[in-house]
Amino acid sequence: RVAMGPFQSAVDNTNAILGKVDPFSIEIEDNIPEYPAPDGSSASEHFRRMALDGLSKRLNTEEVPAAYRDRLDEELRLFEDRKILDRILIVLDLTAELRRRGKDTCRLAGQAISSLACYAVGATDTGPVKYGLHFRWKHETANLSVILPATEIDTAYSILKDKYGREHVARESMYYSMGH
Repeated sequence: RVAMGPFQSAVDNTNAILGKVDPFSIEIEDNIPEYPAPDGSSASEHFRRMALDGLSKRLNTEEVPAAYRDRLDEELRLFEDRKILDRILIVLDLTAELRRRGKDTCRLAGQAISSLACYAVGATDTGPVKYGLHFRWKHETANLSVILPATEIDTAYSILKDKYGREHVARESMYYSMGH
């Protein structure tokens, strides 16, 4: 009581209110659609093939070294366990479509971007093994996000809505400006 001094009554009032609240939880089911792999394979098989092909090109070798394959497999297991593999493939699909349309100003962000898997498929040019970077999840909902100029948000929204369905797309935008 002495430690809070003049604020003790505020602490007591807060604790009194807290004692009247029933604990609750809001469960929200993820609404990410399944990624439709072009060859009909599973998202996991498709991504692994893309990643191994990408690593082979980036490392300029036909046979990807075992250490790289092992790390890639570990990351893919994490993506599958966290149920974000479809989300990552959809983000990669979106950025590829934007680039096909000549809109090469999007950037990717999020914890997954530091993975060998994302490096392998071309989501980033920073090789985590080369630079000693370690991919670690910090949150249960770690993901891969797209950063777009405001002028390209409508295009991205339309691409996602047309390909994956309106029920799976929501607009979430943040705008920044510098100088006036």
